[in-house]
Amino acid sequence: MSGMTWLQVTLHQGAIESIFLDSLHDLGIEVSRPVVPCSIKLSTDKIILADPEAYPIRVCSALSSTRTFVFSPLHL
Repeated sequence: MSGMTWLQVTLHQGAIESIFLDSLHDLGIEVSRPVVPCSIKLSTDKIILADPEAYPIRVCSALSSTRTFVFSPLHL
């Protein structure tokens, strides 16, 4: 192995995802993502944050084709 050089590359998640999606596209498979996140809110209520059964996060998402807002059933 004398004289060989190794190249190390770091790819972020978006680049890896793009490689997968491009490969799937080449095979005739299209991936649809009809829901996109709009916002996320974390409760500041100490009681809710301390409760392992609580849902202290509220996520707002929208259907990308209709832009209709859909709210998650998580408590805030």
